[in-house]
Amino acid sequence: MTGRSLDEIIGEVTQLAEKVASPLGFEIVDVRMSQVGRRKSLQVTIYSPSHPVGLSDCESVSRGLEQFLDERAATSNPLIEGSYVLEVQSPGIERQLVSEREFRIFKGQAVHVRGKEKLGDLGQDVVGMLVEAKNGLLVIAKPQALSQKERKGGSGHRAKAGGKTPKDAGNGDVPPPQELKVDLKKVALVKLHPPEAKPFQDNDSQEAEL
Repeated sequence: MTGRSLDEIIGEVTQLAEKVASPLGFEIVDVRMSQVGRRKSLQVTIYSPSHPVGLSDCESVSRGLEQFLDERAATSNPLIEGSYVLEVQSPGIERQLVSEREFRIFKGQAVHVRGKEKLGDLGQDVVGMLVEAKNGLLVIAKPQALSQKERKGGSGHRAKAGGKTPKDAGNGDVPPPQELKVDLKKVALVKLHPPEAKPFQDNDSQEAEL
């Protein structure tokens, strides 16, 4: 690569990708670069809040970003040296959320939260709407206990609205909390929780060798 660090290269590629994606109505979820044998792989993940990301969307962003990168490659200061594969893809339907950017982009989406220990009376696995993750706290609206079936892999089903939590089961009419706040240090994972109608078209991507 160039004299830049990997983080610097990813930062510059992200800026270029945003120039392409933003006018088309997409957000950049993340940019990753890896080395596979002798070949570099550049992966760009895009998201649209208004519709599922399809193959044609990935192709549009890929063409625009490829043009920017080709222009840089023709100068004395290329962003990425040598050949590489550019892949623009949609988020997976159960994408794990890690970065601040991801928590911001997927605000309002249904998520599955697994605690390192029980999350109050709801158990260790909870599904709800992502409100925010900042100042060390994860905030989830309308949290519900995740069913045993879903924990074992039935990810295509929602937790039933108004379903009883383990504690509620013995107390009749005790409603679940409207908001759950969890210390991020006590969270094992946060991932998208797909409804029965998939919000994203998984496996859609556009790959080009450059």
